[in-house]
Amino acid sequence: MHARVPGCLRYLGASLAVILGGLLAPLRAHAEGPPARLKSLTVSVWLEYDRPGGLYIFRGELPAGTTLPVTLSFRVPARSGGPSSTAGIDQAGNYHYIRPTLKEDGDTIIVEYPTNWPSFQFEYYDDALVRQGQNRQLEFSYRAEYAIDQLVLEVKQPYGATGVTFDPPADAQSQGEDGLIVHRRNVGAVAPGQDVVWKVAYNKSDSRLSAEALGIPTPGSSAYEDGQPAAVPTAANHDRVIFAVLAVLGLLALGGLGYALFSGNGQPSRAGAWGKVQPGATGQRRLRERGPQLPQVRPARYCHQCGAPLSKGDLFCRKCGTRRRGA
Repeated sequence: MHARVPGCLRYLGASLAVILGGLLAPLRAHAEGPPARLKSLTVSVWLEYDRPGGLYIFRGELPAGTTLPVTLSFRVPARSGGPSSTAGIDQAGNYHYIRPTLKEDGDTIIVEYPTNWPSFQFEYYDDALVRQGQNRQLEFSYRAEYAIDQLVLEVKQPYGATGVTFDPPADAQSQGEDGLIVHRRNVGAVAPGQDVVWKVAYNKSDSRLSAEALGIPTPGSSAYEDGQPAAVPTAANHDRVIFAVLAVLGLLALGGLGYALFSGNGQPSRAGAWGKVQPGATGQRRLRERGPQLPQVRPARYCHQCGAPLSKGDLFCRKCGTRRRGA
């Protein structure tokens, strides 16, 4: 029994270390928190493209030297139902789709997800168009979550739209790969919490969406790489982790105290809770240095008091506590 107990304690300690590592891993993975600012952010609105209303695409870049990973946080309208995709973009331009966590907050949804890459992109659909017959009007309002060095707004003109106007006017326009015109407004640097509004109006007699009219296939949903919701810590998660850590430490302390107080079949050690029952190599060397010793007597294998069998290292009987003969 004595030889097996230390091994069990070592196994228990290793198991507890693994458990604690697993509990604290989510906290370590997201220890960096949100970025201080964004180097650039482009918000593109594709009006009446493959769904009624608009497709909103946010593509940004973190400043050089940003410590990764970081946790991105944005707000989207609650009526949108949340983002359709959230991704990090590596230096080669490859997209890594990461499952976000969503939290409703009034008429908005807070979207959070971690990224290990310097660029990112997320998308959502929202139908905020005001329709009056063939007339369309949209007032797009964006409130900056971070300080942004360069903010750009874009609007992709829908198929068949005429009489397109902007307030304030667009700075430039170009033609996209699909042949649709993209209007661009360079806003510049913005501060956290700053509101930026852009109004657009146009006429549209063709009721078809742009993707339908141009024969563009609707893209399918992208698979998330993690396979699980991103473990962005919340206050409740922190509380559960702290409680679990304290509980494990308490069990470990109780186990050590119990082993110190009890040995064998549960009987208290006659040598005292903190006394050594069997001297080690150092103790034996000290005994030899003291001079001549009494003749060695072979220890008894059974207790002379109650007859209970004794193990090799027992100095006292585990059953009645009588000192072992010859020990």
